[in-house]
Parts: sequence; C-alpha cells; structure tokens
Amino acid sequence: MRITDFSIAPNEDFDDLKEAVDSASPGVYTFDDCELPEVCTPNTATISIGTDGDSYNIYCHEEIRYRGHNPSFYKLFKYNQITSKDWASFVMLCRKFKEDSPEPEGSGESNEESEVTDWSNITISSEQAIEQTMSFDSLRKEMKKSIIGQDDAVDTVCFQTAAFTKKKRPKKPLSLLAYGPPGIGKSETAKCLASILSKQSGHTYATVWTDLNTFTEAHTVYRLIGSPPGYVGYEDKPVFEAVLDNPYTVFIFDELDKAHPQVLKTFMAILDEGRCASRSRLLDGSREFDFKHCIFFFTSNYILSGDNQDTPKNPIGFSISNDVEDISFDDGAVKVAYTKEEAPVDIEESITQRIYKQTEQARREFIKCGTLAEIASRFHGFVEYKPLSNEAKAKILAKQIIETGFEYGVRIGYISKGVMQGIIDEVSSENSLTVRSFKAVIEGRLIDAFASINANDEDIYKIEGSIEEPTLVKM
Repeated sequence: MRITDFSIAPNEDFDDLKEAVDSASPGVYTFDDCELPEVCTPNTATISIGTDGDSYNIYCHEEIRYRGHNPSFYKLFKYNQITSKDWASFVMLCRKFKEDSPEPEGSGESNEESEVTDWSNITISSEQAIEQTMSFDSLRKEMKKSIIGQDDAVDTVCFQTAAFTKKKRPKKPLSLLAYGPPGIGKSETAKCLASILSKQSGHTYATVWTDLNTFTEAHTVYRLIGSPPGYVGYEDKPVFEAVLDNPYTVFIFDELDKAHPQVLKTFMAILDEGRCASRSRLLDGSREFDFKHCIFFFTSNYILSGDNQDTPKNPIGFSISNDVEDISFDDGAVKVAYTKEEAPVDIEESITQRIYKQTEQARREFIKCGTLAEIASRFHGFVEYKPLSNEAKAKILAKQIIETGFEYGVRIGYISKGVMQGIIDEVSSENSLTVRSFKAVIEGRLIDAFASINANDEDIYKIEGSIEEPTLVKM
C-alpha cells in the first residue's frame, strides 16, 4: 500500500484498521514495504501502528531522507514516531498524509507548518521533548562533573555546542580546535560531549577517534576518504564512512599540528560546506558524505594564547564520568557530594565576546605557526585549555578513587587527609601527576579495602586511617 492512501481512506477502513490494531499482539499492526512519496529516499519503508490501550502511535522503521514540505511527513520522518492521544486524533493525523511535491528552492522553515494542524492532540516522540529542553546550562552542568579545572574551556565548548544543536537545518558541522599542553582533558572533553548529547539531544551520538600523528604523509589522506580502485587499502573502511552508520557523529582528531598539509586541505570542504566526496556511490545514489549534523573536535599542543609561561610536566585534566556532583576540601580532607539541585547558570552577554576575542587571537597565532590561513579560518571556535591548579589535580585524584570504588559497588562520601596525602606523596614526582600513576597507587593501596565491603547501592562510606592501613566506615 501507499502511505498516502490514509488521506483518502473511507471511515470504514479506519474502523477495520482500529480493530486490527486493538486485537494485534503485542498491540502493533505492521505494513511492510509501504510506498512513500517520491520526495523520500528510500521510497519504501516498514510502517507500524501501535497502541498502549489509550494513545495510538505510528512508527517508521527506517531512516528517511525527506525533501518535501508536508508538516506531518516532516515530523514522522524526522522523529520516526508520532503519538496521538486517541483514535480520533490519529485519524486526523493520517488525513494529513497527502501526496507531496519537492520542497521549493529557498522555501526555508515557513513551509514546515504550511497546513493548519491541531498539534495539541498530537505529541512527538520523547526525542523531540529532549531536544527542546537541552540548553547551555544542562550541557555545562553535566560536563563539569567530568572535566575538572577547565571551567572556561567547558563554557566555550558547551556554549558553541548548544547553539549548534538548536539549528534545525545546519549547513555545515560544528568545528572546534582545542589547544594547550598535552594531558589536560582536550580529548576527554570531546568523548564526554558525545555521551552527554546522546542523553540530552534525542539522538545517539557516535564517537570516532583518530590520531593524526600517523597522518604525516600525503597519501595517508586516503585513510580518511578511501583509496581509489587498485590502490592499497581500497577494501579498508575509511574514517569518514562512519557518518553513513550514524549522521550524528563526534569526530575527534588528535594532534592536528602533526598532520600533513594535504590532510588538512581535506578538512576544508567539510568544515566549509559540510560534505566530502566519497570513493564510491552511496546507498542513496550520491557520491558525497554528509557531515552537516556532525561535530569535528580537533586538538593541538600549540600554545595559541600568546602566553609563554612554563607549564607543569605531564599534567592531567580529566576523569571518568560518574554520579558525583561535587568534591570539596576541608583541612586537607575530601568531602564528596552526590546529585543535588543546582540553580541555572545565567549566560552573561560577555561570554560571546570572550569566545570571539579568544577565537580570533588563537586563529592569528595558529597562522603564525605555519598553518594556511584558509584552513585556520574554517574553524568555528578555538578553545584554550590551561595548566591545572594543584587543587584541580587533587580533585582528579579524588575522582579516580571514587571511580575505583564504583567498580566495586562502593559509594565514597569522604576521604581523610591522611589517605589523600599518602597517595599524593606516592604519585608525585617533580610536580608530575599522571592518571596511570593514580590508578596504580589507588588499586595497590585501596583494593583490599574496597573488596572487603559487601555494599548496597544506598550505603555511602568514608575512607579513614592511613595509606598503609585504610579502612572503610559507613557514614
């Protein structure tokens, strides 16, 4: 059948359909190979109608590229599901599935609601509701649970990302270049960003990580776009092909400064136009990768702030995401707070000015490092990561202890000064702190204490004693 048949079906057919849906087990009636309007790619899909007893849902089981301007089709193919509160509302919705024509050039958003529909009786799937509630505040709050000591960088990334995700029809991907000393959280920010967006945006974001220090030769560009027929690596899946599996992908490219200029030029069309030529014809018949909904996160060890201050050797600036809301210090001891309400953060107008000034200054410094101006101008924003304070390093150490406790099902609410100082003394060497040192010392010193506790999910413990004889006491 054709999906447009719903718009002209007599009431008797809808009565028969309702009876079929209500009597189906488990309450879902499916139309296989349902024909879609010509403005859809592909032009067939599996359409299901289901009920939970009161409301009625229509599902589209495939990802559809829609080029028309019917608002009902637009919402169905964007969210893959529309829920009506009752059968009468569902019938009204189906009457809107009329024959469609391609969207006129330059029609913009005005066509999306060109027909009058009583959407008060119709709700979109929960994904849309999540999209509407995502904000700078919510992104920032979640990101700061994982990224410690980089408040300005977190603000910049979250502000740029929140603005980008509000676009309904982006023309190109969001592109950010994070710069600063190694090991202070640049890559970890991108990984956390994908996880948070998956929870808040309504889309499942994938993460693709690539180390560009292995792209120092011109021919390595084929590892991104695919090798031509007859060349070595033709059968290998290129990096950019990941966008075919998930159009919402966070691409992380570490050490951009190590990449060959030919590799950098490949990014120019993507960052400017949101597309890149593929090595072969794709499923929809095109020969281009579409990156318009992606985020490109590059990192560099360049210092682009204009400061020439010495930075700590091998500093660290990241930790594993978890339930911890806050870590505070009281006379050298660590107190941990779990999930509490936080007042919304007011976005000051000056944040846009700060981001703009920082980006333009870093862009100029980036060009001075020998980067082509036409490439440097493609980035939406430059994000500065600064050396960490001693307190930030201590918080990261505490987070690693807490995360290790989570692995054993133990929730930590307090770490005594003696335990903290003992671990710090063991992992400190010439002002150098590394995550590997943390984990090795934590597991070596605290693993017996964690393994000896048969904890439940509601108990919270404090670590007391010394590093030689740590003890866990229920709070």
